[in-house]
Amino acid sequence: MRTKVVDDPERIMPVHERLQEVVDRVEGRAVTIQALERFDFSAAVTRAFAVVRTSDPGPYGCFILRKGVI
Repeated sequence: MRTKVVDDPERIMPVHERLQEVVDRVEGRAVTIQALERFDFSAAVTRAFAVVRTSDPGPYGCFILRKGVI
């Protein structure tokens, strides 16, 4: 999951494109990354098992990743 861009929810940021490329390559198929409004994303983060801080300084670089079968 990723955060939608405020005031432009359909916009895809460069960091979103980079993660999408990595996920698709690792999975060997196209994977849908769900986009959440920022407050919904923040609420989902509070239920996360772990938070990984990256060195990417750009905006909208936060993601929630799921492991295993859902």
